[in-house]
Amino acid sequence: MPRPGYHRAIQIRPEPITFGNYCDGVRLGASHVKPLAGSLRAAAPGDLSPTARAQLDTIDDIAVVIDDIRTARHGSAAVKPAFDLLGAAFGATHDTLLAKSRLPGPSDGIGARAAALDACLFPNGLGFIRWDAHAAWSEADRILRVIAQLGLEAELDAMIGPELRATAMTSCDALREALGIGSAPRETPRSKALQQAMHAFSREVSRYARMLAADVDTTDTTSVERFRDAVMIPFDTFRSRRGTRRKRTDVREQPAPGDPSTRPIDAR
Repeated sequence: MPRPGYHRAIQIRPEPITFGNYCDGVRLGASHVKPLAGSLRAAAPGDLSPTARAQLDTIDDIAVVIDDIRTARHGSAAVKPAFDLLGAAFGATHDTLLAKSRLPGPSDGIGARAAALDACLFPNGLGFIRWDAHAAWSEADRILRVIAQLGLEAELDAMIGPELRATAMTSCDALREALGIGSAPRETPRSKALQQAMHAFSREVSRYARMLAADVDTTDTTSVERFRDAVMIPFDTFRSRRGTRRKRTDVREQPAPGDPSTRPIDAR
């Protein structure tokens, strides 16, 4: 027991920092790159050196590059509307011909002509609109070429209406352009472009963390808190969010038909 009137000052040292968790790379999904870059800038100390501020600019630049790569890889944003329009146009064409083919009448009547047109244009039915986008476009283009080669435009317009055939042609052209096989080819980044950019981001973020770590005095609470606020909290926040999101649900960005499947890329 301490003697009455005796007081001894007890120095409470800051909690130790495991610098390797922050200076040796960061693992996170590509969708969290820009939020982390923004958080690092918002949490930057007021006395940050010009070199460290320039490093934040580099981190921001790489985050934008990653965002652009993701946008280019998900050109599906343009593919899906065109793909849906093609399915609707050719589906309506097939359904209209099929409905009119059920009309009773003579062998040369509307019902018989509609059945003949449907068999000519859709010999395998309408299943092709459920294929991948490239295969669906190819079959739709074949149908339009059959119409042109056999001179069926006038008869088909009289049967289903010129607006429907025009929509089918427009949707076929739109899907071709969206897929990048039309007059304006779509540039798709190399398969490793995102992974390489993520590695670059990880390296530059780690370099920034090392810059701030070099100023830390582990015996000084203020110095430790400066590093904790500027680096540790932003890192740990997004690591925590990433884990929580995966526990709640396993939601991934889905590629549109015809686009290669992609998986979230982690980089260390």
